[in-house]
Amino acid sequence: MLEELFRLSQNFIRLNSRDYIRYFLKSNPFKSRFSIVVGQRGVGKTTAIIQHILASYNKHIFTNKALYIQADHFLIGNRSLYEIAEQFYNLGGEMVCFDEIHKYPTWSTELKSIYDTSLSSQ
Repeated sequence: MLEELFRLSQNFIRLNSRDYIRYFLKSNPFKSRFSIVVGQRGVGKTTAIIQHILASYNKHIFTNKALYIQADHFLIGNRSLYEIAEQFYNLGGEMVCFDEIHKYPTWSTELKSIYDTSLSSQ
């Protein structure tokens, strides 16, 4: 399951990597273990997330330490975000980023569970 998500993540990061740094990252670096980015459509949330991943891993697109998940992608389907995060962290993953999460039906419950069980701090 994770292999196809890694391929999707790496391909999306490669295709959406930008040379410029979003102003948001300069004034709001993601320093906590759990961050939520909100804003109107088209303001650069996805770009900021991708740039944060690349900056955290020396611009290494093919790292297995970070996973970018489009929660509205058909490959996610009925998969649990919690189970994806759990498998990822059990394989040594360090950072999982969920984009378009508001379109995932049980997003708030699953994020709370990820946070409460400390998966995101392992």
